[in-house]
Amino acid sequence: MPKANICLIGLSSQFVDKCGFELSKKLDMFYANAAKIIEFELFDMNRMEEICGKDYLEKKESSILKRLCTYENTILNVEYQLLNNETNYKNIKENCLVIYLKLKKSNLEKILKTENISESSLIISNDLFNDRNYICENKSDIVVSCDNLDDASILDVIMKKIVAYYG
Repeated sequence: MPKANICLIGLSSQFVDKCGFELSKKLDMFYANAAKIIEFELFDMNRMEEICGKDYLEKKESSILKRLCTYENTILNVEYQLLNNETNYKNIKENCLVIYLKLKKSNLEKILKTENISESSLIISNDLFNDRNYICENKSDIVVSCDNLDDASILDVIMKKIVAYYG
Protein backbone atom coordinates (compact mmCIF):
# COMPACT_ATOMS: atom_id res chain seq x y z
CA MET A 1 0.00 0.00 0.00
CA PRO A 2 1.44 3.43 -0.91
CA LYS A 3 2.51 5.59 2.01
CA ALA A 4 0.73 8.92 2.41
CA ASN A 5 3.91 10.99 2.56
CA ILE A 6 7.27 11.38 0.89
CA CYS A 7 10.42 12.11 2.86
CA LEU A 8 13.24 13.68 0.86
CA ILE A 9 16.71 13.41 2.30
CA GLY A 10 20.04 14.71 1.08
CA LEU A 11 23.29 16.17 2.28
CA SER A 12 22.29 19.73 1.31
CA SER A 13 19.14 20.98 2.98
CA GLN A 14 18.77 23.90 0.56
CA PHE A 15 19.04 21.58 -2.44
CA VAL A 16 16.43 19.23 -0.96
CA ASP A 17 14.24 22.25 -0.09
CA LYS A 18 14.31 23.46 -3.67
CA CYS A 19 13.53 20.03 -5.14
CA GLY A 20 10.92 19.25 -2.48
CA PHE A 21 9.03 22.48 -2.98
CA GLU A 22 8.92 21.98 -6.76
CA LEU A 23 7.90 18.34 -6.36
CA SER A 24 5.11 19.31 -3.97
CA LYS A 25 3.70 21.70 -6.57
CA LYS A 26 3.93 19.06 -9.30
CA LEU A 27 2.21 16.41 -7.14
CA ASP A 28 -0.24 18.84 -5.49
CA MET A 29 1.09 17.98 -2.03
CA PHE A 30 2.00 20.03 1.03
CA TYR A 31 5.68 20.72 1.73
CA ALA A 32 7.40 20.95 5.10
CA ASN A 33 11.02 21.38 6.16
CA ALA A 34 11.16 19.40 9.42
CA ALA A 35 14.22 21.18 10.83
CA LYS A 36 12.70 24.63 10.29
CA ILE A 37 9.41 23.61 11.89
CA ILE A 38 11.23 22.11 14.87
CA GLU A 39 13.33 25.27 15.21
CA PHE A 40 10.19 27.43 15.05
CA GLU A 41 8.24 25.36 17.58
CA LEU A 42 11.09 25.00 20.06
CA PHE A 43 12.08 28.65 19.58
CA ASP A 44 15.38 28.64 21.51
CA MET A 45 16.82 25.15 21.17
CA ASN A 46 20.21 26.08 22.62
CA ARG A 47 18.60 27.45 25.78
CA MET A 48 16.32 24.41 26.03
CA GLU A 49 19.32 22.08 25.80
CA GLU A 50 21.20 24.16 28.36
CA ILE A 51 18.32 24.08 30.87
CA CYS A 52 16.73 20.69 30.19
CA GLY A 53 19.54 18.65 28.69
CA LYS A 54 20.25 17.06 25.34
CA ASP A 55 17.98 14.03 25.92
CA TYR A 56 14.98 16.26 26.58
CA LEU A 57 15.67 18.34 23.47
CA GLU A 58 15.99 15.21 21.31
CA LYS A 59 12.68 13.86 22.70
CA LYS A 60 10.94 17.14 21.85
CA GLU A 61 12.44 17.09 18.33
CA SER A 62 11.34 13.47 17.87
CA SER A 63 7.84 14.29 19.08
CA ILE A 64 7.47 17.07 16.53
CA LEU A 65 8.90 14.93 13.72
CA LYS A 66 6.54 12.08 14.62
CA ARG A 67 3.60 14.46 14.33
CA LEU A 68 4.86 15.79 10.98
CA CYS A 69 5.16 12.23 9.66
CA THR A 70 1.49 11.59 10.36
CA TYR A 71 0.29 14.48 8.20
CA GLU A 72 -1.22 13.23 4.97
CA ASN A 73 -0.24 14.25 1.47
CA THR A 74 3.00 15.89 2.61
CA ILE A 75 6.55 15.99 1.33
CA LEU A 76 9.03 16.36 4.18
CA ASN A 77 12.62 17.55 4.03
CA VAL A 78 14.37 15.71 6.87
CA GLU A 79 17.97 16.66 7.52
CA TYR A 80 20.65 14.06 8.12
CA GLN A 81 20.91 14.74 11.87
CA LEU A 82 17.22 13.95 12.37
CA LEU A 83 17.32 10.94 10.07
CA ASN A 84 20.31 9.44 11.88
CA ASN A 85 18.28 8.88 15.06
CA GLU A 86 16.62 5.45 15.29
CA THR A 87 13.39 6.72 16.86
CA ASN A 88 13.02 9.35 14.15
CA TYR A 89 13.94 6.91 11.40
CA LYS A 90 11.31 4.43 12.61
CA ASN A 91 8.60 7.11 12.51
CA ILE A 92 9.72 8.30 9.07
CA LYS A 93 9.91 4.78 7.63
CA GLU A 94 6.42 3.86 8.91
CA ASN A 95 4.78 6.89 7.31
CA CYS A 96 6.91 7.99 4.38
CA LEU A 97 8.46 6.81 1.17
CA VAL A 98 12.10 7.84 1.72
CA ILE A 99 13.89 9.30 -1.31
CA TYR A 100 17.58 10.20 -1.20
CA LEU A 101 18.61 13.03 -3.54
CA LYS A 102 22.20 11.96 -4.08
CA LEU A 103 25.00 14.22 -5.26
CA LYS A 104 28.64 13.48 -6.00
CA LYS A 105 31.03 14.85 -3.42
CA SER A 106 32.38 17.50 -5.81
CA ASN A 107 28.88 18.75 -6.70
CA LEU A 108 27.84 18.77 -3.04
CA GLU A 109 30.89 20.90 -2.20
CA LYS A 110 29.90 23.45 -4.86
CA ILE A 111 26.34 23.65 -3.54
CA LEU A 112 27.41 23.89 0.11
CA LYS A 113 29.75 26.79 -0.69
CA THR A 114 26.72 28.79 -1.84
CA GLU A 115 24.72 27.94 1.31
CA ASN A 116 26.41 30.38 3.63
CA ILE A 117 27.71 27.79 6.09
CA SER A 118 30.91 28.03 8.08
CA GLU A 119 34.26 26.81 6.81
CA SER A 120 34.43 24.27 9.64
CA SER A 121 31.02 22.88 8.61
CA LEU A 122 32.28 22.54 5.04
CA ILE A 123 35.33 20.61 6.25
CA ILE A 124 33.22 18.33 8.45
CA SER A 125 30.77 17.71 5.60
CA ASN A 126 33.64 16.87 3.29
CA ASP A 127 35.28 14.54 5.82
CA LEU A 128 32.03 12.71 6.61
CA PHE A 129 30.68 12.55 3.06
CA ASN A 130 31.31 8.84 2.48
CA ASP A 131 29.75 7.78 5.80
CA ARG A 132 26.71 10.03 5.44
CA ASN A 133 26.20 9.06 1.81
CA TYR A 134 26.31 5.36 2.77
CA ILE A 135 23.79 5.85 5.58
CA CYS A 136 21.41 7.84 3.37
CA GLU A 137 21.58 5.24 0.62
CA ASN A 138 20.80 2.45 3.07
CA LYS A 139 17.96 4.27 4.82
CA SER A 140 16.16 5.25 1.63
CA ASP A 141 13.62 3.38 -0.47
CA ILE A 142 14.67 5.22 -3.62
CA VAL A 143 17.99 6.82 -4.58
CA VAL A 144 17.96 9.55 -7.23
CA SER A 145 21.36 10.54 -8.62
CA CYS A 146 20.94 14.26 -9.25
CA ASP A 147 24.30 15.00 -10.83
CA ASN A 148 24.15 16.41 -14.37
CA LEU A 149 20.36 16.83 -14.20
CA ASP A 150 18.46 20.09 -14.36
CA ASP A 151 15.59 20.71 -11.93
CA ALA A 152 12.89 19.47 -14.32
CA SER A 153 14.82 16.28 -15.04
CA ILE A 154 15.30 15.59 -11.32
CA LEU A 155 11.54 15.83 -10.82
CA ASP A 156 10.91 13.54 -13.80
CA VAL A 157 13.35 10.92 -12.46
CA ILE A 158 11.74 11.10 -9.01
CA MET A 159 8.28 10.60 -10.52
CA LYS A 160 9.44 7.64 -12.64
CA LYS A 161 11.13 5.99 -9.67
CA ILE A 162 8.03 6.43 -7.48
CA VAL A 163 5.87 4.81 -10.17
CA ALA A 164 8.39 1.96 -10.54
CA TYR A 165 8.60 1.51 -6.74
CA TYR A 166 4.86 1.08 -6.38
CA GLY A 167 4.66 -0.52 -9.87
